[in-house]
Amino acid sequence: MTQQEVDVTEARNLLYVYPQFFNFTNRQGSARNITVKIQLMGSEKASDALPWLPILDNGHLRCGTFELPVNLDKPPFLYSVSPSSLPGLKWLDNRKAGFKLELRPVSTVHTQERTLERFFSLCEAVGERYSLIHQTEALSQAVSMLKLVCLEELVQFLNVVLDKLLPLLHMSCRMGAEGAHVSKEIFDVLVAIVDRLQSSEEVKKDALGRSHYLASYVHYMFNMPVLHEIRASESEKYATLKPEATAALRRIGLRSTIDPAIQPAKPMLLEDRGGSQKHSKLFHEDLAYCIVLTNGQVRDQVYRHLWFFFELLVKSMSQYLSDMDRWKFPPKQRFSESYRGIVYTMVNIGTEYVKNQDAEITEMTNLSLGFFLNDLLSLMDRGFVLHLIGHHHKELLENAAAQPHLHDRRINFLRVVCSHEHFVTLNLPLASCSKLQDDNRLLEDATVHNCPAGMFSLSRRFRQQHFLVGLLLKEIADALKLDSGRLIRRKAVSLLHSLLASHDRDPRLWNRKLKVKVAELYLPLLGIILTALPELQNLSDSDGPKSKLTTHYSNPRNASSLIFTSPVLLTPSSASSNRYSTPIAGGQPSTEQIGSHVYRKSRDMKARLEDAIFGTTGARSEMMKRREYPGIDRLFSRVSVGLQEKLRWRKDLTQWRQAVDKDKLKAELQQEALVSGNLTVETNLIVLDTLELIVQFPEILFDEDSEHCMELSLLLLQRCMSHFESTRAQASASLYLLLRQSYKEHFSRMKMYITLSLASLAEKISNQDEHCLQKSLGIMLIYLDTDKAMEGTSFSIQVEELLRNLKAVLCDTVKLQKFLVDVDMQIDLMFRIAKGLQNYLDLRLMWLRNIAMKHIERKQFAEAAHCMVHSAALVAEYLNRVEGTVHLPMGSVSFQKISINVLEESLVCDEVFSMEKEGICSGNSFSEEGLLELLDEALELFNKAEYYEAVYEIYKIIIPIAEFYRNVKKLSAIHGNLKETFDLILSKDRKRLFGTYFRVGFYGSLFGELDGQEYIYKEPGITNLVEISARLQEFYKKQFGKDQVEVIKESSPVKKGKLEPSKAYLQITYVEPYFEEYDLKNRVSYYERNSNLRRFIYSTPYTLNGRAHGELSQQYKRKTILTTLHAFPYIRTRISIIERQEISLRPIEAVIEDMQKKTQELAQATSVNPPNMKLLQMVLQGSVGTTVNQGPMEVAQVFLSEIPDDPKLFRHHNKLRICFKDFLKRCEDALKKNKSLITSEQLEYQRELERNYEALEHNLQPFINRKIPHLYVMTHL
Repeated sequence: MTQQEVDVTEARNLLYVYPQFFNFTNRQGSARNITVKIQLMGSEKASDALPWLPILDNGHLRCGTFELPVNLDKPPFLYSVSPSSLPGLKWLDNRKAGFKLELRPVSTVHTQERTLERFFSLCEAVGERYSLIHQTEALSQAVSMLKLVCLEELVQFLNVVLDKLLPLLHMSCRMGAEGAHVSKEIFDVLVAIVDRLQSSEEVKKDALGRSHYLASYVHYMFNMPVLHEIRASESEKYATLKPEATAALRRIGLRSTIDPAIQPAKPMLLEDRGGSQKHSKLFHEDLAYCIVLTNGQVRDQVYRHLWFFFELLVKSMSQYLSDMDRWKFPPKQRFSESYRGIVYTMVNIGTEYVKNQDAEITEMTNLSLGFFLNDLLSLMDRGFVLHLIGHHHKELLENAAAQPHLHDRRINFLRVVCSHEHFVTLNLPLASCSKLQDDNRLLEDATVHNCPAGMFSLSRRFRQQHFLVGLLLKEIADALKLDSGRLIRRKAVSLLHSLLASHDRDPRLWNRKLKVKVAELYLPLLGIILTALPELQNLSDSDGPKSKLTTHYSNPRNASSLIFTSPVLLTPSSASSNRYSTPIAGGQPSTEQIGSHVYRKSRDMKARLEDAIFGTTGARSEMMKRREYPGIDRLFSRVSVGLQEKLRWRKDLTQWRQAVDKDKLKAELQQEALVSGNLTVETNLIVLDTLELIVQFPEILFDEDSEHCMELSLLLLQRCMSHFESTRAQASASLYLLLRQSYKEHFSRMKMYITLSLASLAEKISNQDEHCLQKSLGIMLIYLDTDKAMEGTSFSIQVEELLRNLKAVLCDTVKLQKFLVDVDMQIDLMFRIAKGLQNYLDLRLMWLRNIAMKHIERKQFAEAAHCMVHSAALVAEYLNRVEGTVHLPMGSVSFQKISINVLEESLVCDEVFSMEKEGICSGNSFSEEGLLELLDEALELFNKAEYYEAVYEIYKIIIPIAEFYRNVKKLSAIHGNLKETFDLILSKDRKRLFGTYFRVGFYGSLFGELDGQEYIYKEPGITNLVEISARLQEFYKKQFGKDQVEVIKESSPVKKGKLEPSKAYLQITYVEPYFEEYDLKNRVSYYERNSNLRRFIYSTPYTLNGRAHGELSQQYKRKTILTTLHAFPYIRTRISIIERQEISLRPIEAVIEDMQKKTQELAQATSVNPPNMKLLQMVLQGSVGTTVNQGPMEVAQVFLSEIPDDPKLFRHHNKLRICFKDFLKRCEDALKKNKSLITSEQLEYQRELERNYEALEHNLQPFINRKIPHLYVMTHL
């Protein structure tokens, strides 16, 4: 939307008045300064010469442009302008329109859309005077016309429209057959509105793709419509909940986004013949019926955007329960049987929609069903809701073979349903649920099975008693099968992991006994994993060595041999803990035997890995060796074979030196030590197995289809941020060795992964973490200096450059968090990060797009367009060097007519383009399609910025591509757009406002790195010095304090020694683009003189006595020419100044320059085509006006009255005379031009200008005719 978003709960009712034109030229006398008085006329006394314009016209708010006559007398009381004139009034110019103004309303109260106004009027009529039956036809027609309302107007009044539609839908549904047609039309229009808001790309969406405006309406504004026999007042309609009702709503904790804090009045209760109370009309029942009874395209739209209707249903149901005090009712009695039936039908239709429609459009529908059923678990009978959940899951499971995407839908559905806050309670046996009310007591008393043999079985009985956990574990079991996809397995395991993590964070389950009971719900998971071990083993390399330990556990019968590792049963008070740790009958090895085998394998594997990784000599061997580990034989007395060797990780013995409880038996202590030892050994064994796999098959780590290398880089960098020095040293060494390992084949990819990992971490780390990471990078530099084996190779140079870039990127990225409110500084830092990542094309493109998004947020479309141009130039450079196709642009040089800055994109190292073989630049952007997308985005942004000449240059790049592919349709569209572009250039040309420029200097230590820096700021077209000064001063006062910021008013050089060190100083000066004479010959058009600007100029008046201003004969001028690092417009709106040049002008030289400037303004105003009479008259009035004439006369009297004594000034004296002659000639030409343009009404004004010109010419003649005789004989001058 084009207008700034505001809170949906706020009303806006503003009327902006823009006076545009006041024609007072036929009045005698001067009319230079005109004051227009604007006021709202009421019963107060009318004012002089003030036309009165009614704001409302038959109840409709006026808007648009109005041309009004001017009354010279006092108007009568409450007089308003009308076509007929009252006798006796004196009007200016015979009542001709002389005052032009524009009324522009910005209102959420009064709509300018006639369709909406008619709809609101009919709704008001239905509510106040007539019943709905008498207005069905007119109302139906008005409702259907809502489909034609423009989107922007619809969004502006969306809350009001929905507040009218929903009660009308409720009323029409209760009219029976008479209102069927109206209710269908209302619901169809409601669906159409929702579809428009959901489908439009202009409407803001949340992470789930839901319209921000619709979600805000449900959250803040929606209230359950209630039909009363007597219309409720506004205060009753929006009455709030009682405190106890609010507390009840907070207890249920609805999963969806609705917020029932604002509630309507209670629905009306009617008494039947038996005297009992029954509910009157309920909105959620009518809405559910409408959803079910839809068909065809409307049904598709409803179920595509089902979330909105479900949110309305849930909030209406919750408000109904609160208003009727039905929270204390049993869940089965809260809603009627008929409503449960319609909910059942509605959910089943949604299930069929998910099953039978395309995968692209059912994802949101599936999630909406999940959230809806999740909320219903808190509102309705849970047995009924669980039946709906089971039915949906079963239907998706049965059709998953034919439609594989249903596996993903099923897991996403379970993820939403299992996120209910009472998930654990919902999974307890139903028999126990009816006995206890407290969740924690219920959990403590609940048991899973009495028989240990059934603890690991996902039996039918288990799934019936623990329904949701049963569904989840059944999904895990299916996902671990061999035929399931890798992505499905990962999503299923991720769901289980998230659920277990939520249990661990739940403060209600922090009690140890409760944790044991919760863990028992997941005991069948052990059986599932052991059953799936053979399939999981087959997923790896079949030729690789298999662990013998895995072989022992590959049989599901051996499940008991793993029970001792379960944290659920490792409790001293558990009576059955020892039972599961005894040796297993049937020839299986005991725990001691398994441990001995594990340690023997650990020793052998360690030795082989050290031989493979370390080598015998070199820096790598020295860094990776470990110290001796004394005393290991005393720790594990039963397992002492070869354990006095060097270990990869040294652990302190604090765990075993802790104070031991004297009450524990010796056997228990030995058992705990043995179990913990085996767990530690198994962990180390997994790590060693992984390292062995990497050493034997290093290509697995660098495989393009895997993320192992990226994840490993991320983990190592995370350890580099550790606050423990030993951890940082190990991580730095590992990261350095990883770079060495990849040097020969995958070095570019490795550097890319490390940089990507650092970029992902840098946005989240603290200052302390940054300090630790900087130290780790320093350790890597030490390793690089001492690595003799890599001397003489390019490895050292490349790693040093990598570490330098990483430090700079890290520092700037961390600084981004400090400047969240300073957008200019943010863009500077993002620019520096992108500059540091210039050799990482993907990352540079990402940061350039981030900068573009920042500019778009600030409506700086020119700068955003140049971000896209730089991105396109980078892609073109890549395509040119890698492919070199004729029809594609020849790198960044093809874009230099748009901006000379793009040539910096050609500075990428040639080595970078070899990454294409390794897939580094394999993104969609590095292709012809990606190049065209970037160019299309630049086209759109340049059009918004009115840089139409740049649009033409971009089309010159696109046209050869379209011609190469014979895309006639594309070429036709391009040339049509070019015609429109050229028409816009002709019509708007000098009316475009490209920007205003200011020099800003920062002085003071409070500015940090900005201290002493000077920038050129590019501001929007019409920005004056006062505005930018106020903005910057206000911004930095918020940063440093009100008394700490001052603005230096003078433009002279700042003497920092005279400034207070504790304050921050700003110096802001207006500057103009500066061109040399030869440059002006090349920059002919208005656009060319406002693009690719690097040099700017400002003038500072001064006198020899130190003051800024003095007598005209003593007034000197200092011209300061500034050169910036880059040309405007650019990626940034402020660019640093790199060069300063000063030129001092004598007083006579200063006035010559002023006269030349005034003469040039007259020449331009006279020669403009088509003629601009307003501009011409304004320049004439400022040149020959009676008050302005004193300026030229004073200059002539001061500098031309006498011949100068200094011969060096003779030439300037003569030049000033010639300037006056040119000035008078241009004034004469302008007067003739104006005379040919005016009408008879302005003849008097023309005569007055001519008289002023003749007086000026007469007074100047004695001065301009005086010659200097010496000038014609002193040829050497």
